[in-house]
Amino acid sequence: MDRITRAIKQANKTREVVQEDKRIVSGLGSAFDNRIEVPKPLLESNKIIAGMLTNPVSESYRLLRTKILRVMSQNKWRVIGVTGPSSSSGKTLTATNLAVAIAMTPNHSALLIDADMRKVALSRMFGIDPDYGLGEFLSWKASLEEVVVCPGIDDLGVIVNTHPLQGSSDLLMGDALRILIDQVRQNDDNLVAIFDLPPVFVGDDAVALSANLDAVLVVVDSGHTTREQLESCMDLLKDVNIAGYVLNNAPDSDRKAQQEWGY
Repeated sequence: MDRITRAIKQANKTREVVQEDKRIVSGLGSAFDNRIEVPKPLLESNKIIAGMLTNPVSESYRLLRTKILRVMSQNKWRVIGVTGPSSSSGKTLTATNLAVAIAMTPNHSALLIDADMRKVALSRMFGIDPDYGLGEFLSWKASLEEVVVCPGIDDLGVIVNTHPLQGSSDLLMGDALRILIDQVRQNDDNLVAIFDLPPVFVGDDAVALSANLDAVLVVVDSGHTTREQLESCMDLLKDVNIAGYVLNNAPDSDRKAQQEWGY
């Protein structure tokens, strides 16, 4: 039985009670208190613009936010992943701006998690270099309070990678991450967790982890993603709930297709 099949079977079972290490999992209540003020010019230069109301592109992310929150509310989903066929799809930028837009929504908060552990994309985008990241949390070396950073945006928490990590599938399928996901689902506040997943065609991390999430948002690039790649991607995700699709870099002539694809 391959790793993906095992992961799906494990996710579909009734979860076993996991012995929680109180040093590691002490709730999300104070996890957003570690605030680091990120300069707005840095956010804008890295295209994190969902919170900049004067930027015309930000409206697209807020529209995406509205649609995703509606779908999540209808299905009682709290945890979604964002992925795409390849690294050029724009998945990380989409996940980041979606998280910012959700954090801006009244009575909502967002936890953005960099689960693309072969890279350190989110730490670069926010210009932060914390002592601990997702790898340390998954290997039981740090608590939630130590890994969650608030990058100067109210109601937004971020868990980054401190260094690239190969062979991350086992960590991503371990008890620590399942406990974190359960914490989000049990949270009384309107907290949404967004996982920036690896590309589907890079290893098995994205498909394996998706089995434990509520749904996945698929990001494709108009100029790079082929129909064959998208069909192969969707075949790999056939057992996963799809929250919707985002078509990036679509020319004006493709607006109708953009709507049909679920943006």
